[in-house]
Amino acid sequence: MNLLRQGKRERCQNALLRQIAAAAEEGNSAETWLHLLSEYRNLITHNAPLSEANGSIMVRHTYRGAGTVGNMPAVSLPLPNSPATIRRRFAQPSAFETFDEWLKATQDFLAEDAKDALDFSHLALFRLSEFARDAVSLSPVAPTPILITDKDVIRGSIKYG
Repeated sequence: MNLLRQGKRERCQNALLRQIAAAAEEGNSAETWLHLLSEYRNLITHNAPLSEANGSIMVRHTYRGAGTVGNMPAVSLPLPNSPATIRRRFAQPSAFETFDEWLKATQDFLAEDAKDALDFSHLALFRLSEFARDAVSLSPVAPTPILITDKDVIRGSIKYG
């Protein structure tokens, strides 16, 4: 954590720390992906835990460019553009008195420019992987490659239920 605090300082010499500090800054863009990942995590963990999911989810029918084929039909799982605002609003004991108030608060999900959950997950995984790869240079311990050999493979058939 001390290294991350260093990264927030303008004079930090380490480019990787400056990059991570910038990604963790408050904002709503591809550059602030780490901050958004944290906000989405907080929203899900504290306001919409998976243990309380009722089996329904809102998806949007959309079209995606597919090169020379043109547009292909797709399904999008929209994420709110401002998870922190929604988290704070839903955290209030009597957040909504009417259905219209609730609907107004959830309009963020319905915005045309809402992020797609799979696209954002892919971006976050890619950026976390890049960070892990680059962070190796900061570690005092050399990385050990994982080597899978024949003795690690369990042979046999897979049986279901």
